[in-house]
Parts: sequence; structure tokens; C-alpha cells
Amino acid sequence: RRSDSEPPQKEKLHKSVLSDWERWLQLVGDNPADATDVELAKALALVRGPAWDVTADIANRYEYAKHLADTMTDAVPDAALILAERCTKDDDTVGAAAAAAAGLKANPQRQDLWRILLSSVEGVEHAQLSDQFRQAVPNGEIEPATRKLLA
Repeated sequence: RRSDSEPPQKEKLHKSVLSDWERWLQLVGDNPADATDVELAKALALVRGPAWDVTADIANRYEYAKHLADTMTDAVPDAALILAERCTKDDDTVGAAAAAAAGLKANPQRQDLWRILLSSVEGVEHAQLSDQFRQAVPNGEIEPATRKLLA
């Protein structure tokens, strides 16, 4: 219920039923740097897209949830970066790329994640990812470190 004037819901979920965000918090907590690689990977496996994917014409209906959506939009790529950097340190380019890709589902503007992903591939796959990057990030916003990888 949004207010006391609305009738109570007849159907209620059992308290053991969790949202993906609640499960995320169980796995990662407030500080993803303290989570294990396994916990981070499990949390990132929950990510299917942006935290709040609504069209601009109805976004004002969900203004009350903007703070939570912003929190998710920041937390998911931050956790992805932590895992990707750990994987890179361990010479696990496949793991690093998977973590970066999961973070980009939540926030396709994160150039630090794009750099990890672009660094993990060559040839045709690099060209395809470069095209995807250019669709996600306006040319005027491309950071110098990212521009080097696009050349």
C-alpha cells in the first residue's frame, strides 16, 4: 500500500521471499570490497539490466524510488569493478570481462568497465564492442584512456 487510504493487498509474499536487491545485499552488503569473489559473482549474476528501466514519460510516477534506483545504479558497477580488477590481477581475463559486462548492464556509461571489457578482446569482437560503446557513450564524453582502446 502506498497510503492508508488504499485497501490492503489480499495477496502477500512470505517474508522469506526476497527481491534481487535484498539478495544482492545479503551477498555483498554495504561494502563490496569485503565480499568474496564468489559472493560478488553470485550478486552480479542477479543483474539483468538497469535498476529502474522506465520510459521518460512515466518516470515521474516512480520518483519516490529514485534514491533506491540511484543506489543500485552505483552499487552494481562498483562491485563489478572490484571483481573485474581482482580477476585481472589473477590473470583471469574471462572473469574480468564477465564482471565488467554485468556492471555495464546496470550502467552502460561506466568507461572504467568498458576499458576492462575492451582490453579482454581482439579483432572482430573488439570492433563490435567498440561500436556498442559508441552507442552508449557520446563522443564528447569519451575519456582519453578509453579513446586509446578504441583506436
